[in-house]
Amino acid sequence: MNTIAQIIKEQIGHKAFVMMGTSAFGYTNNSLSFNVKGSDVKSIKIVLNGWDLYDVTFYTGAGQKEITNLYCDMLHEAIERESGLYLSL
Repeated sequence: MNTIAQIIKEQIGHKAFVMMGTSAFGYTNNSLSFNVKGSDVKSIKIVLNGWDLYDVTFYTGAGQKEITNLYCDMLHEAIERESGLYLSL
């Protein structure tokens, strides 16, 4: 796994990934993607864009939704809102 994907994983946190039931991690030179269980959202891709902000794409059976230019501290809220899953107790 490359450095950017590792940083994204650290920023979201191990417990959040466990609570989402994540699997099938993938990465490119500027992104991290993973599958999610227990939600209409089937997978999520997080990309570090040219502004050092994150673009997050949520994939469902009906299509996809993208939220752009998020700071790292906004990732939890966006994932919780779109997936309906809680990332912390």
